[in-house]
Amino acid sequence: MKQHLWIALYFNNLAIEVIPGSLNEPRAVLTGQKHQDRVLMCNPVASRLGVRPGLSINAALALVPELEVVFRDIDMETQALQELAGWAIRFTPAVSIDSPNALLLDIHSSLKFFGGLAQLQERLINDLDRWGYEVIFACAPTALAALWLARTGSEAIVLEPSELSGRLAALSLDCLHWSGAVLNILRGMGVRTLGEVTRLPRGGLAQRIGPEKLLELDRGFGRQPEPREFYRPPKMFHAAQELPLETADCRLLLESLKSLLGRLRTFLLIHQGSVQVLWLHLYHYSEPATLIRIGLLRPATDTAYLLDLIRIRFDGFPVFRPCRIDWVANRPCGRVRPGAGKGFVRRPAGLCRRGCGAYRAVAGSPGQSSRVRYSAGFGAPAGGGMESSQPSSKSQPVCRELSGG
Repeated sequence: MKQHLWIALYFNNLAIEVIPGSLNEPRAVLTGQKHQDRVLMCNPVASRLGVRPGLSINAALALVPELEVVFRDIDMETQALQELAGWAIRFTPAVSIDSPNALLLDIHSSLKFFGGLAQLQERLINDLDRWGYEVIFACAPTALAALWLARTGSEAIVLEPSELSGRLAALSLDCLHWSGAVLNILRGMGVRTLGEVTRLPRGGLAQRIGPEKLLELDRGFGRQPEPREFYRPPKMFHAAQELPLETADCRLLLESLKSLLGRLRTFLLIHQGSVQVLWLHLYHYSEPATLIRIGLLRPATDTAYLLDLIRIRFDGFPVFRPCRIDWVANRPCGRVRPGAGKGFVRRPAGLCRRGCGAYRAVAGSPGQSSRVRYSAGFGAPAGGGMESSQPSSKSQPVCRELSGG
């Protein structure tokens, strides 16, 4: 049997980490429960002020009147996981998404290349910390075992299959994330841990909780093969960088674009792509959007060079007006073939009861939205080419174009 060693990256606070804005202000993510909005999770600032998961929105606002409350956005969480999966492919091609908040990486064949598990763990955590993600790390010979360990917060590392049963036996049933009805059946039988449930008679247990649950346990304990669907990166690059406030400061915009171009570089490396045309759309509060085109004589992959070109273009602006956008729901409209590069920016901001705007610099490939359209396209060399469907003229925004290059 082929050997495996799985890493679980568990993003317990993903629902709040994907919401743009300052981390220094009290903030909570809401979820509807029986027609009543309740706090799903909150950031440390709100927690220190007394906000807790499960509080109604009225109780939370009574405790902290300045609390920023945002409805949970499953689409943003899914997109964030996909972006993280695309990043994780740099370490192993065997990356599996476990929705709603975990990645599973089979790194058995990658350990020697990265200098061992400790060095690989350090690289993973450092990258995620730099991007503002808090992650729980666990490692085990099966993907489910690594995930169960991470869900308990133990950050355990189990290297040998022979050690697996002993390490999993003490885990609470809560790590399985089974339905409340199934967990209540087991608790009614006096079962509280994985070890206790695996010692029950299998025939009767299958009748009570279903054979699929037994199969899941067998796979987690390494008794059955564990087929998983691996993530395959899309042919379009989607990303967004929120600005903390409306700004006319070119330095702030350049810092945001530097982060976006870094993610674009990873995308280009994965797809062996290149960039020939860069479009930037800057949106303003009450004026038409500014469209900037930067063309290259030949395809390029050096994002530092692209940033220098953008910096030169910004320096040539006669007047730089504050940029802002409140909401974007982009629908991608282009594909990349092998040898072509393409990128853009998209991440809708959560709706906020305090009416907070989301401010962003936008870079990407042609796209459109329900209210506005933005694009920054990455062309390709002749023969490698980029297919691009053109949105209707009705969806075109009013733009002033500053072309060059």
